Amino acid sequence: MKKLGLAIFTTTAFAALAFSAHAQQVNASGCAEKGVESGCVVLKDKDTLYNITHASPKPVPGTYGTVTGT
Repeated sequence: MKKLGLAIFTTTAFAALAFSAHAQQVNASGCAEKGVESGCVVLKDKDTLYNITHASPKPVPGTYGTVTGT
């Protein structure tokens, strides 16, 4: 039973660590564009494409701006 508890704790701790490693703040600047899906808005900064559909206020495709998020 102790081994099972340790395995669950280790797995949970590892999952939390992995999630926190991916959730970092990002600043991106570029021109908002329509995405592939209906209503989707994306922003390309250098070689990275960001989905900014839920940015507030909602960006208008064709406008330039900077977004900050995780």
